[in-house]
Amino acid sequence: EVKNHVKGIVPRGAGCAFDLVPPPVAPVYHTFYGSQEKSVALSPLGLLKEASKDTLDSLPPMFMIQAEDEPPFVSAPLKDFNTLFEERTSKKIEVKVAEGHNHISVNLALNSGEGEQWGEDLAKWVKDNVSSASIHFSAAAT
Repeated sequence: EVKNHVKGIVPRGAGCAFDLVPPPVAPVYHTFYGSQEKSVALSPLGLLKEASKDTLDSLPPMFMIQAEDEPPFVSAPLKDFNTLFEERTSKKIEVKVAEGHNHISVNLALNSGEGEQWGEDLAKWVKDNVSSASIHFSAAAT
């Protein structure tokens, strides 16, 4: 089972609620999930609202990274997700704000020599919180 192998979760600028995305993007989610209702229910925020106590108790540690200048349709749901997560689990998600970055520039900064502190903070979090972990990055193919 995959869940047994996941040692930590690190969303980076993740969309947590798909009902707030701007019109050019929203239909993509609705098409992928089958309907607007399903895209809202199956979003991270929707799943968190409905998760059982057992599911919540089984979640691995989380460390969230967001750009200092995220668009509101990303930043507001992230804040809502964190608030609800804390209410439902009594645990706080550590949030690292990548200062000086917008939604896109965060990943581009890695290995550039500038604006990489968030990557250092992530590496430290992994070493401090996740034993015997391997780190896997995924990115869309260009």
